[in-house]
Amino acid sequence: MKEYYLDMICSKRNGTLYMLITSNLLKRLYEHKIKLADGFSKTCDVHRLVWHGSHETLEEAIVIEKQIKKWNRRWKL
Repeated sequence: MKEYYLDMICSKRNGTLYMLITSNLLKRLYEHKIKLADGFSKTCDVHRLVWHGSHETLEEAIVIEKQIKKWNRRWKL
């Protein structure tokens, strides 16, 4: 059975936060670390894992991601 991971990464302590969903956490974090992933995460230098959750389905991970994105920034920190 495939697992999906919902993770929050940041640029530095109390810095920029970024949510990501993946089925291969180590590969995805490595891509962010060496800046292979184009876009927001590359320009804001987000690569430090600060929160991790695993889910059985992609749909479940997306629902949780949408809930977390609505949270106040203080709650996330």
